[in-house]
Amino acid sequence: MKDLMPVITSNDGRFHNGNPATGELGTRVTAQYLNNVQDHIRDVEAELKYVLSKAGLNPNDAKTTQVYDAIIAIINANRRSASTTSKGEVQLTDSINMASSVFGASALAAKTAYDKGVQALNAANGKLAANGTAVAANKLANARTIALTGAVSGSGKFDGSGNLSISTVDNLTIGLVTSTSATGISNVATSNSSTYLNVVETRGKSANAVGSSTRVTGTGLAEVYSDATGVLTIRGNQDVNKLDKTGNQILNGKLTVDDILLAANNNKSLSKIIDAINKLFTGDRDAFKGIVNGWGTSGTTPLGISYDFTNQNAWWIKFGALFGGLII
Repeated sequence: MKDLMPVITSNDGRFHNGNPATGELGTRVTAQYLNNVQDHIRDVEAELKYVLSKAGLNPNDAKTTQVYDAIIAIINANRRSASTTSKGEVQLTDSINMASSVFGASALAAKTAYDKGVQALNAANGKLAANGTAVAANKLANARTIALTGAVSGSGKFDGSGNLSISTVDNLTIGLVTSTSATGISNVATSNSSTYLNVVETRGKSANAVGSSTRVTGTGLAEVYSDATGVLTIRGNQDVNKLDKTGNQILNGKLTVDDILLAANNNKSLSKIIDAINKLFTGDRDAFKGIVNGWGTSGTTPLGISYDFTNQNAWWIKFGALFGGLII
């Protein structure tokens, strides 16, 4: 392509009309200048024609868009897709899981991937590591059954929301058995004329202690019972000649007791009353007073003896008809 065409030869490089009134001459157009114009116009036409030829077009006097059409055709024909080794055009995609090296992620794809990443991060932060300890969980997603088997049995559901308490059932029978070779044999009833072996068993294991039990002997009934603490009591002949708790009592022979408490007189000891009478009749006044002072300030004993110690200087004791109505 030619360089810029030289300007017209004039004082300012511009064309001017002449002025006959002042004698000013007009700009003279030389053959050289016109040849320059022709050469440069043809040079531009040659350049444009070359552009048309690269697009496969021929000049057409009826069209005025051939240069534009040629440029578009050339651009489309020379487009290259980008790759990991060369430059080129990259097509955008909204996909976030396309396995491609030639497509580019759109803004929507980037935003979608970002949102999913934030969602996954939040979910991961809320999950417990495989070797972690739960500190904020309220309960297990699925409750688990915890079961006990063997000597005792029982089960319960545990979901972590609270402590688990399991009620158990004893599965072993332990007691007096007729064999020492095995455990868990059914109990048998004892009798007054039979001797059985006493097998001591550790739950869930073989017998670890065997001893002969004492045979039940004696006449009459044998009563066996236990209290709330598990203490076992065996007693025999308990109903022979025993005293009833209520009603009149008839005894043959002598009755020897340590003392008798008189329930009708606030459980006063009968021995104390007798001792007080002995002290009185032997003249031991202070000892007598010391005993009766323990009974209270006044009252009447079941033996009909009345007393009043309210006045320390004028107290009295009145013996009833049993003692001839004696007053002290």
